[in-house]
Amino acid sequence: MTEPLKPSNDNKNELAELKQQMFYSKLIVGGIITIVLILYFSNFHNSVSIENGDWGTFGDFVGGILNPIIAAFALYWLITSVNLQIQELKKTNEALERTVETAKKQQDQVSIQNFENLFFQLIKAKNEALENIQHTEKKSDKNENLISGNSTKSVDAIKNHIIEFKNSPKNDWNKYYEENMIDYTSSYFGICYHLIDIIENNECFDYSSERKIHKELLKKKQKLYFDIFKSTLTKHELEAFFFNFINAHSNKPLKRIIEKYQFFNNLPIDHDRSYEKSHRLTRYAYHYDPITFEENSSWKNYFSEVSKIDITISLQDLECTFQKLKSIGIIKPSIIYGFFPNFFESTSGFCHQFNENINSKNIYNIFSEENLNKIKISTPYTNPLSEISIRKQSIEAIDIFIKECITWFEKNDIQDYNEKIAEIGFPEDRKSIKKLNEIKENHKAELNKYNEAIKDLDQKLNSVQQSKDTLTVFILIKYGISFTEYCDYINSKQTIDNPTQQS
Repeated sequence: MTEPLKPSNDNKNELAELKQQMFYSKLIVGGIITIVLILYFSNFHNSVSIENGDWGTFGDFVGGILNPIIAAFALYWLITSVNLQIQELKKTNEALERTVETAKKQQDQVSIQNFENLFFQLIKAKNEALENIQHTEKKSDKNENLISGNSTKSVDAIKNHIIEFKNSPKNDWNKYYEENMIDYTSSYFGICYHLIDIIENNECFDYSSERKIHKELLKKKQKLYFDIFKSTLTKHELEAFFFNFINAHSNKPLKRIIEKYQFFNNLPIDHDRSYEKSHRLTRYAYHYDPITFEENSSWKNYFSEVSKIDITISLQDLECTFQKLKSIGIIKPSIIYGFFPNFFESTSGFCHQFNENINSKNIYNIFSEENLNKIKISTPYTNPLSEISIRKQSIEAIDIFIKECITWFEKNDIQDYNEKIAEIGFPEDRKSIKKLNEIKENHKAELNKYNEAIKDLDQKLNSVQQSKDTLTVFILIKYGISFTEYCDYINSKQTIDNPTQQS
């Protein structure tokens, strides 16, 4: 119940001042009348007259003097009275406005309480639905038949589902979700989607003009409840939402809501996680507005680099550049997925990685002097360089042996020694000078072959350094992005944003 209104000190002072003015007004009017009567009788009559004419004159005298004075006082108090009524009306209106505002606040409080009751009931229902989620490990028996393994529930089940999905590079989320998760998680996701919807659209967070002064407060409260909901989700639950919202099971209006509230700002980026086999988050993250990840520096760098992908390049040119990068050892097949085809697009990029000897953190500076030196002393440069060194040593050794043989022949006065064999060195190494020269020529031919291989590698290295396609390949490999999927998404997005351009 509201307390009765009590007069304020200002009201009390105004009332005392008004009474004082009224008292002084009475004294002034009474004094003026007295003075007028005294002046009249003292100057014109020594006694009360019985003549009608004298009374008429007296009335004219008194009325002529007192009427204007009394009228002035009457006008003053009339104006004062009107002003008092206006002030009282204003105070009454202010009191009514305060009453209405109080009623609105009480109504808002009741709405918030009703929302909170529903909100926390849904949080409880979400947690109960989470407990019903299951995951059963799939194993192969001796005959390569799939059999059931260990089972997990709740958060661990979500975690194992996500790991299982991410570790199968050719898995499609829609297919995996329908085959393995929908029976257990449809209720869970339904409750979560309802939570997101009521936070965004509940009437207690209405930003109407009548409640404009509460807008910022309401927005902060709305963000608070969203953060409370988000804080109840584990990393793997967030990843499950991540995949759901960009696939057929997503709700596009809800996707815009989670983008608005930076739903994935605390989600770790996965392209450099050594304990994960494939980069499923970075493969699809461009489907979201960058604000979804707020100011997370890793994701901010991701969107900056992904924006450099050139969709005007042909897939054939990209494949050519990719093969050159592989042949010079900058990119190599992943240990996990090395058995897949060598074309990066056939496995969406994430089956390949940068050579671990190369500093690939800054993809704009992979051709630094430090990296180039590492490239030229590692596979595939090491094989031809090693063979070149071996061949050079062999040629030098043969030249020395030929000289020793000639010296032996001359010492023993042997003529026409080209096809004869000197009896020096180990027996198995004894060959004619003609045969030694043939071996030397073979080594020279092989030396030229390996020198050509080095030149070919240098040409490829120079080619990829100059190619505008290389940066795009680096980005696709780094984040495991499918070029075809990315181009399809960008083109469809441009069609949606510019429908008039659609032919």
